[in-house]
Amino acid sequence: MATPYWRLIDAGFDVDIASEKGGVATPDPKTLVEPNDLPRMVIRFMDNDKAISKLNNSYILKELNGGAYERTYSRTGNSKKAMHELTRIQNHLVS
Repeated sequence: MATPYWRLIDAGFDVDIASEKGGVATPDPKTLVEPNDLPRMVIRFMDNDKAISKLNNSYILKELNGGAYERTYSRTGNSKKAMHELTRIQNHLVS
């Protein structure tokens, strides 16, 4: 999640983080497994108070107004399950 977050921020976009239940969103577990080998973007994310605050206070997905967003990004991957999840997310944002 850190790399897309920073790529969007660095390109001038505002970025919100949402999760199904809101509140503390779970970071990518792979980032926490090897703390000594954290990618540069993850270190940047973890060292940034605003980014961490967004992760710890994520919006509730189904309460978002999809019309307020230009783009959506999901860190679910590209499996069939992930594609189903992305469709479900987009349907929440449209309704």
